[in-house]
Amino acid sequence: MEFFTDLLISVIITLAVILLPYIIIYMIKGKISVEAAKKATIIISIYSFVVFLILAFFTDGEAPTIFPIILWNFIGNRIISPSKHPKSQKAEQSLDASEHVTQNEISKDSNILKTETDLSVTVNDNNKKSHIKAVMMAKKIKTLTALSVLLFVCVIALSVVTVSEYTHISKIYDSTSEIQELYDALKHRNELLVEKNNELNDEIEELNSKIQSNDNKLSFYEEYAVCVNEQSNYYHTYGKCDYFDYSSFWIYNIDAAKDHGYKPCPVCFK
Repeated sequence: MEFFTDLLISVIITLAVILLPYIIIYMIKGKISVEAAKKATIIISIYSFVVFLILAFFTDGEAPTIFPIILWNFIGNRIISPSKHPKSQKAEQSLDASEHVTQNEISKDSNILKTETDLSVTVNDNNKKSHIKAVMMAKKIKTLTALSVLLFVCVIALSVVTVSEYTHISKIYDSTSEIQELYDALKHRNELLVEKNNELNDEIEELNSKIQSNDNKLSFYEEYAVCVNEQSNYYHTYGKCDYFDYSSFWIYNIDAAKDHGYKPCPVCFK
């Protein structure tokens, strides 16, 4: 859809830039010679090239495509160039053939026409001024018509561009709304994760406090508490001696164990 929109915009813009100058030339001058048509085509091509460079500069490289440019230059050249088709060529040949036949008749009638021309000079002088005025008025009307068409086409082109840009902006707005919704969802999820993280941090601090308390207790027992068996003469530290019987034992501090006659285990207290 976007490709056809860009193509339509290119066709309308190139129509306003390229074809309308040809139409204006035709409405003012009519059909012109082949050489004049070639010169006009070259001038309009250079002018349109400069205009498209300006458009490319101000639209970040989005200049019209080459196809409409070639199309309108070809059509415009056909509009202002003299038409040469088989019927016109046959007519020219028949005119050339009949020119020799009518040459004598023209010389015979020249004297009669001279007299009639002298009589119509006065009438032609009066009609000439009114004819010039009519021609000038017709040229003005044609020029105003061409400018009106140009303005109308420019308005259409501007409308098409505006609609295209509005569609593009609407798509961007829809994408922005979707992105905003996704951002809000992610933000809410992040807030939940932050809250959960704070709860976990509190639990970690509580566990660290318990671990620290247990470490303190363990250090206390390791430093002051010893274990003894009734059938043994030694006191031991917990978990360090293979000769200690875990099925029945007493726990003393070191001084109390010594008072009861126990000695330090040579394995536990190296």
